[in-house]
Amino acid sequence: MSALPTPLAFSENAADHGMLARLGALFQRLDERGVRCCLWKKSLQLPEIIHGNGPLDLLVAERDMQAARLALLEAGFAGCREAGATAPPGESRYLGLDEATGRLLMVVIRSRIFSGDRFQQSWALPLEKMLLDRRRKMFGVPLPSKETELIGCVVRNMISHATLPDLLLILRSGRGPAAEYRHLTGEIDLQRTAALLQQHLPEIGFDTFLRGLVLLGRDEMTIPRALVGKKFKRALRKYRRRPGPSRLLLATAAMLGTLWRRKRHHEGLEFQTGGKLIAVVGTTAAERSAFTAALEKWLGSALAVQTIDFGEPSFPSPGLALFAPARENQRVAGGNINIAPRHSRLAGARLRRAWRASRRGRLVITAGFPGSGSARDRRNSIPAPDLVIELLPAAETANQQNDAATTTAEPQKLFTQALPSAANHPLPSIRVRTGQSSEQMVAAIRIELWRWLAQ
Repeated sequence: MSALPTPLAFSENAADHGMLARLGALFQRLDERGVRCCLWKKSLQLPEIIHGNGPLDLLVAERDMQAARLALLEAGFAGCREAGATAPPGESRYLGLDEATGRLLMVVIRSRIFSGDRFQQSWALPLEKMLLDRRRKMFGVPLPSKETELIGCVVRNMISHATLPDLLLILRSGRGPAAEYRHLTGEIDLQRTAALLQQHLPEIGFDTFLRGLVLLGRDEMTIPRALVGKKFKRALRKYRRRPGPSRLLLATAAMLGTLWRRKRHHEGLEFQTGGKLIAVVGTTAAERSAFTAALEKWLGSALAVQTIDFGEPSFPSPGLALFAPARENQRVAGGNINIAPRHSRLAGARLRRAWRASRRGRLVITAGFPGSGSARDRRNSIPAPDLVIELLPAAETANQQNDAATTTAEPQKLFTQALPSAANHPLPSIRVRTGQSSEQMVAAIRIELWRWLAQ
């Protein structure tokens, strides 16, 4: 049996220690509020979860759900939802930042276990009391006992192997749960396991349970697992949330929707408080694009992020030149500077679509931001962004620039000029100096940016 790493292995890496401290502070708040919870599955993957790879999926006693939500908000986590999907009843998702490492950690809390299949979670399995009554701790994270976790894993996976959409994905991936079961079956008490199964799931005979356990321990037994899984489904049919025909139809539709979102890169989380439109302005188009790409890489590790690049496009044909923005000059501080140009109709249409996407919950980041249309052209009016990230020239570079070359030195002023609605209500802004790599620039503002996003 493959054992979990010891705490000593984590203490050798400062980044791992920081994530452990982050989780330790969270579980301390939960303990102070008297919240009964546990990581109810995938204890083998706990080291990866601590690294921020995968969600921390907690089962919480139903009466403690409100206290758990308050503890997560106090710990700096932001409420989120899965983009384009409907969460099961009693489930909430939260996203937090480890300020020391910049990793985003997702925490899922649920009061009921709706599982058995991947896409619809059509089975309301009565496992909550069994998992919460017998708990242990590892790295400060409460876990169920191996016997109770083993029962839950066998039941869920046997049902999953007998569900057509899930079986197709298992056959496609070629990966089975053998490693997880070899981990869980080490040093368990079979008599205690049989007693717990008889107490909480008497519909499943212990012989059927052992047969399913043996098959799950062998990766090559996919089809035999599906046949035995049908016995589990027949024995537990009273725990179905939906009748058979509608369940298969809804599961197939959910699988196709998941594959479509994955193909269109629309997977990830959205904030419960709504989406945001963030404009990256200042310096050159190349620096804005590079910074936006680094920002998307960091936030896109957990959130559904959409980016738009308003660079400095060329118009090779006379027909497309009709859509080119016109430039305006204005006298400022005794010199002529180019203020933000009026946007083209194409740019305005793209930005209005992005703004509507942000109001549906999407996080949208633009590299550059076109100016508003003329006061008379109401059709081309565009909304202001929710936040401006200003890329300022490096200090040594800024000192050498003359007045004619500093057209973007004050992006916030340009926004005030370009967006009349922002004149009396200054836009929130975050400033960062260039002259370093895009990843370093993102690291310099990620704490301030996350606090703004999570508010």
